[in-house]
Amino acid sequence: MEQYHILRRLQYLLTLLLLSIGLLHAVNPDSLTVARWNENSILQGKLLYSDTDSAFIYARRCLNIANRVGSEILIGKSHTQLGVLHFWKQNFDSALVSYNKSIRLFRSLNDTGNTIRTKANKANVFMYTRDFDSAVVIYLEVLDYFNSKNDTMNQANVNGTLG
Repeated sequence: MEQYHILRRLQYLLTLLLLSIGLLHAVNPDSLTVARWNENSILQGKLLYSDTDSAFIYARRCLNIANRVGSEILIGKSHTQLGVLHFWKQNFDSALVSYNKSIRLFRSLNDTGNTIRTKANKANVFMYTRDFDSAVVIYLEVLDYFNSKNDTMNQANVNGTLG
């Protein structure tokens, strides 16, 4: 995962370099926009635990950038980021709204992985709000998916939560 972030950061820096020397026409015009989304996403993630209010600024920037470029996958990921931030601020209703937006988008894209991961976040909200029946139903669905992918780390996480 760390290598991915390093590669994305290098892509962002290369795009900025090409822009600064006037060679951006040789790069996909959406590359800079996606690089900016990634940069804001990384900053939002770094601030999640220390400065949630600032993290919201970066998450909203991600959503604005995703809307501007018209990328449904980035829009979905942006809503998921906002949901996580609402969850950390214990704004559970807002978290569910954000997660539901993500889930609808990911389903429309047939993106099962992001759908399942976002559903797991939604189940966490139900656990914290003591709606255990709803949480367990979702966790079992999520666990089925992770079992089908032989994803032992996420299987362990879900099983630990269910335990």
